[in-house]
Amino acid sequence: MDAVGTEYALRHLAHEGLLTGNGYRGYTRDQAIDVVSRLRDQLQRRNVVASEENILRALERCGILSQSGPLLTFSHDMLQDYFAARQVVERVYAGETSIEEAIPLGQGFDSLRRLARELLDQPFASRRTDS
Repeated sequence: MDAVGTEYALRHLAHEGLLTGNGYRGYTRDQAIDVVSRLRDQLQRRNVVASEENILRALERCGILSQSGPLLTFSHDMLQDYFAARQVVERVYAGETSIEEAIPLGQGFDSLRRLARELLDQPFASRRTDS
């Protein structure tokens, strides 16, 4: 799987769970497949042609995602926070939102907001966005 496409899928899985799902830290396999299937066109543009299930299996094999009971989760909360913050930064650079708009106040998101601000200041953040 292409690294750019893989990171794209991870950012969206993390962002949708934490920020769209109000702090959700896991998906059933069917929910995760649904998230990845909605990215199909964008993933194909990034040379990812694997099925949704194969994408999830690859992320499990490399230890980023893990099956925990009925849920598929990021192997560590900080990984989910990092990829969610990366997605917020991509959206900020695309002019779609601001950190303040994208990450709600309260709800335990203070560290996520700080991480997004730190990532915004990193050299890689000035690259072309691919949100």
